Amino acid sequence: MKVTIEYMLNLATSLMMERGLSEEEAKMVNEHLLEAELSGKPSHGFMRIPRICERLESMKLGEITITRESAVSAVIDGGNKPGFVVAYKAMQIAVEKAKEHHLSVVGGFNTDNVGIVGFYLRAIASMGFIGIMTANSPAKIPPWGGVEPVMGTNPLAIGIPTRNEPIVLDFASSKVTFGDVLLGAKLGKQFEEGILIDQDGKPTTDPREVRSGGIGAINAIAGHKGAGLALMLEILAGPLVNAKG
Repeated sequence: MKVTIEYMLNLATSLMMERGLSEEEAKMVNEHLLEAELSGKPSHGFMRIPRICERLESMKLGEITITRESAVSAVIDGGNKPGFVVAYKAMQIAVEKAKEHHLSVVGGFNTDNVGIVGFYLRAIASMGFIGIMTANSPAKIPPWGGVEPVMGTNPLAIGIPTRNEPIVLDFASSKVTFGDVLLGAKLGKQFEEGILIDQDGKPTTDPREVRSGGIGAINAIAGHKGAGLALMLEILAGPLVNAKG
């Protein structure tokens, strides 16, 4: 089935507005999903719409508010709004503080998936700033030598401005993202050995064995180094800013 970009954006925006988002917020979410699709990352694209709508229906949405603040830092309560919206607001606050004080640190909680973190870093670098961003997520990576998921597939992204296009590094701390697993399960894809672990702690190549709710796991990149990185990012994006995985 083929649809136009305009049709897809209008449909998705309408669905999210019906569930409590403003038109501006809904467009913000769906433009991010579209960019993921056009960037060759369908795992982070429009396949996310049903889950986003389900969450909007199950949550009582509030306003995005600053709960703690200093001249160079802030912690924001996302009001249960989608992570795309909250991350964009955090980016705005961080840039404004950095313009005045040359650096800033902003974190958020009470939200969910922020999408592809490199997109925000590209925007920050395009404004002339160096940016570093991470996010936590539900447990999917086991500790080194273990099989039970403890850490999220927590990404790390760094954006650096140049005279031309920004340099952006963006990767998950797992061998594949959970979005890749969801897409692989949908398409009937098999993964290489050594990437996935089933609910019994055994290696598997079938992404259907790795699901939400702590069922199955994804191995970290680079063995013990990746597991250690995932743990540190979990702390920075979780307890430090009062956020849950």
